[in-house]
Amino acid sequence: MSVQSEAQLEAALIKRLSCLGWTEVSIPDSAAMLANLRLQLEAQNDVAFSDDEFRRVVNHLEKGNVFDKAQSLRV
Repeated sequence: MSVQSEAQLEAALIKRLSCLGWTEVSIPDSAAMLANLRLQLEAQNDVAFSDDEFRRVVNHLEKGNVFDKAQSLRV
C-alpha cells in the first residue's frame, strides 16, 4: 500500500476539480470568506441577498458547533 502526503492529496483534488470546471479562489481572511460564501449562495440559489438578508444567513450559520453549521448548509 502506498502512502500519499496531504500535499499530494490536495494537489490531486485541486487538479481533478479544475478538470471539472471549478476555479481556485484565494481566501486570505474572514471578510474574503464571507464574500465568497455570499457569492456562492447567490449563484447556487439564483438570488441576490440584501445586506440585511445576508447578515441573517451568517447569524444563523454562526449558531452551534462545526457539525451543526455543516448540517445547516446541507439542509
